[in-house]
Amino acid sequence: MKTSVGRASGPRGSGVGGFASGSTAVLVAFLVAAFSGCDSGSFVPPPPGRESSGPIGPGKALTDKAGPGSAMPSVAEARRPRGSAPVVELILGQPADTDRQYLIVALRRELGVMRMVFRIDEPQAGQAVSPARLASAIRSAAGRGISGLLVEPLDVPAVVDALYEAAGQGVAILLLDRAVPPRDGRSIPRVQYQAIADVGEQIASEVLEADRSFHRTRPGRAIILHHRVDDPYVERCLAAMRDPLKAAGKPLQVLDFEGGSTQATEVLDRALEADPNIDILLADDGYGMAGGRTVYLEWTRAARPEFIFGGFAPYDNRSPELLSHAQAFGNRSVDRYATGAVRAIRSLIDGKKVDDVIGVPMTFHRRKKLFVPAVQKPGEATK
Repeated sequence: MKTSVGRASGPRGSGVGGFASGSTAVLVAFLVAAFSGCDSGSFVPPPPGRESSGPIGPGKALTDKAGPGSAMPSVAEARRPRGSAPVVELILGQPADTDRQYLIVALRRELGVMRMVFRIDEPQAGQAVSPARLASAIRSAAGRGISGLLVEPLDVPAVVDALYEAAGQGVAILLLDRAVPPRDGRSIPRVQYQAIADVGEQIASEVLEADRSFHRTRPGRAIILHHRVDDPYVERCLAAMRDPLKAAGKPLQVLDFEGGSTQATEVLDRALEADPNIDILLADDGYGMAGGRTVYLEWTRAARPEFIFGGFAPYDNRSPELLSHAQAFGNRSVDRYATGAVRAIRSLIDGKKVDDVIGVPMTFHRRKKLFVPAVQKPGEATK
């Protein structure tokens, strides 16, 4: 088990957190330039550190009044000594991947803005996910007198028992992505991504429209790279793009891969070696997008027939070049997710009501312009 402790330091923290935050500021500057020709429905991803002043979703998730929703006991505020900063601990159920690593940086920044102390408890790399370890970490954190917990839960009795025990002690708790069953009329709120189906349908519609503009003489198939991973969103992202493509009658192949972007590239290479006729390539997460981009660039450099590229990925821990090649994509923003989580845990610590689900909408982006080679008529000389 690895635990790190420190006061949240804001946008330019020390060590790894500070480096990642600084790198992201540069990344966003590149993204603004890369997407200057991008129609994103009036949403431009803001620089890190500015999310906390903007809306999270279409509705107001956090409220000051009693009403429908979940609330942890207001004694969470009274758990710390007078004049001390609230302590919020993040407890992960498995080793952090790149998205969770970026989330740690974003949480540290947002909690620093609100002058709260941030602690992290996560398994070491390669350590098996253990309900007993997770339950023990929750109880230990509550025993230290912390004000709030952000928990990546498991829906097993040992973990659920520990969560409600901590809630009974006055700890404000917010779950990441997954729900646990209510108990004795009380539920624990969670933060999660939303609007996946709408964004997926827009991605499919955009790539199909772009593909039609090519007027291909030999129409090919669409391929979706599907990441087989313990993630609560990838199956929904897959379905959100797959179903509209099937409804449109587009020939479709779904390629499963495990691991990272290298494995995604290998799986795609084998499929294209067997049948190179491809019109559209989509991916349901950032690893698939990165792997698909490798093949996309290889084909471009080799002057092979162009295919349309898109899918779902967070903009904030990928290079700007990755998404600048996408005709359409759904932004799974880690920054917006962190902002929603910090707002909610702050309100819970203060004894305010929040909704059962703190929604963080994924957002759709597309390129305004698509280069389409001129269609040469039969017998027409090449200029």
